Amino acid sequence: MTASIASPNAVALMNPIPDSQGLQELPETQLENEIAGIRAQIKSLTQRRATLTSTLLSTISSQSLLKRVKYAPLPDETPTTSLRFPGNDSPLLSAALAQSKRHSKHSQECLYRMCAGATMFKVKDPDPNAADDGRVYGVRIEVFSGNEFLSPYYLIFNRPFPNSLALRLHRHTIPPCIDLSTLRTKYLPTPANNSQKPKRQNLPRLVRVLRRELASYHLRLASVESLRAAIRLNNTIQRNSNAIKDISLADAEGRNIRINWTNGNLGHVRIAKDGRIEQCVVMGEHGRERGIEQTLMRGDGHMLGLAKTLLDFDRV
Repeated sequence: MTASIASPNAVALMNPIPDSQGLQELPETQLENEIAGIRAQIKSLTQRRATLTSTLLSTISSQSLLKRVKYAPLPDETPTTSLRFPGNDSPLLSAALAQSKRHSKHSQECLYRMCAGATMFKVKDPDPNAADDGRVYGVRIEVFSGNEFLSPYYLIFNRPFPNSLALRLHRHTIPPCIDLSTLRTKYLPTPANNSQKPKRQNLPRLVRVLRRELASYHLRLASVESLRAAIRLNNTIQRNSNAIKDISLADAEGRNIRINWTNGNLGHVRIAKDGRIEQCVVMGEHGRERGIEQTLMRGDGHMLGLAKTLLDFDRV
């Protein structure tokens, strides 16, 4: 008997290369989550590189060294000569000096915005029929969230009341989810009639309370967004029947959070303005899931504790 040896072509025909459909074994959602996680890591590393570069160039020693190298005279010249080393005009050195100046200016601006969270300014209304001869007073409120300053919020006031220095809120850029009407009535009441005792206005108190409301609002939004990112990243690593499918906001104020599980459970978490967990309700196929509710409320009672609890629950 003679043994037949299969040729390489025959082996290739017996084991064909899988097509593109066979290569796509992972679910589409898992691929999207992996891509989102890689993009988040690239963004984080890019930001860290830019931060380290700017921090290094903005130090006093680095700035002194760059200026000394840039404007250092030749060794055999007198100090009054204007010639410099040929390498002092290199693009790399010029770029380093320019970036150092930009970072110093940015640091000064950030320091001012942090120390002066609310500033007041005066502008002129070009309308000839404007109240109080067009004099307008504005308040700029700064809010910091997510390692960056957000767009400032503005309050515009005028004095339309005759024989009175009382202010009236004319325009504003405050989000509708913040109850500005109640705060305005409490701290900036309209002047009463002559027969009644005038109510005192308290503009600094109004600005402080309003800035606290804005900061709390953006902190809640940032906490929910970071929680969603952590859950998406965790789902790319492992998936089980009790995994969390999605976390979203149930209202514009950011105080009601909706949690969806892959097994059909639906949870609602009520968050206070300061980030405390007020109430938690989880509904399943057979009614309320008391055990899950107790697990979610078992943390430190704040959003950070809820995030850790959800991640631990997602790995079970």
